[in-house]
Amino acid sequence: MIDIREILVRIFSAIFLSMCTGSCMFVFWMALRKFFADKIRPKVYDLILKIILIAYYVPAGYLLVNIFFDNGYVFDFTGTIIKAFYAISLFWLAGAIATVLKFGERTFRIRREKERCFPCKMYVQKIFEDCKRELGIRRSIEVLQGYRIQIPMTAGILKPCVFLPVEDMEEEQLKTCIYHELTHYCHRDLWYKMLLRICASIYWFNPFLLIMLKEADKDIENLCDTAVINSVNRKECSMYRQ
Repeated sequence: MIDIREILVRIFSAIFLSMCTGSCMFVFWMALRKFFADKIRPKVYDLILKIILIAYYVPAGYLLVNIFFDNGYVFDFTGTIIKAFYAISLFWLAGAIATVLKFGERTFRIRREKERCFPCKMYVQKIFEDCKRELGIRRSIEVLQGYRIQIPMTAGILKPCVFLPVEDMEEEQLKTCIYHELTHYCHRDLWYKMLLRICASIYWFNPFLLIMLKEADKDIENLCDTAVINSVNRKECSMYRQ
């Protein structure tokens, strides 16, 4: 017969130890980052955070502990401890479900907003296709405008879509915004953000992870901004040579 209590305690044991590993790596990295400010490229920052994210997902600590504890438990030294930890596990599970529902509501809200949007004007479509061609994107990606869209954004894992505000923008500004959003697609940032949100749902009680999410968002935007700036500089150099 399946013991639900045993399964839940084992799961949370793995999560707890992974949290300890990932959080220690993140705190250590944030301490080092102050000394290496302006000396390390944004790509390195992004790579290190992705490695830390993997540490949160891989229960390496739990696997190591199980080498010494044959029964698969980590917190079962006394009956009182395991009962207390079972109660904590139930509390964690309730918080994780609530966080998942919160993110699900946000996804549903974006889908509902998509239904209110409308196709862009022809000149916007042309600029969008030109940017796709420059970035080597062959996949079909929608570009829509909406009155409730305040800033450009990209959403959708299976059916990516770029959302633009209705306000009129100059051609160069519009192209920069589109290029920035399509760069998110090229960098697979939508998948990366999804993994971050799943991790946030699992470790909703961990303040270090919330800080890590903010740092990851900054790095993602910095990398896209850098890519756009480099693209503009290359074009200017090419025009100058001509």
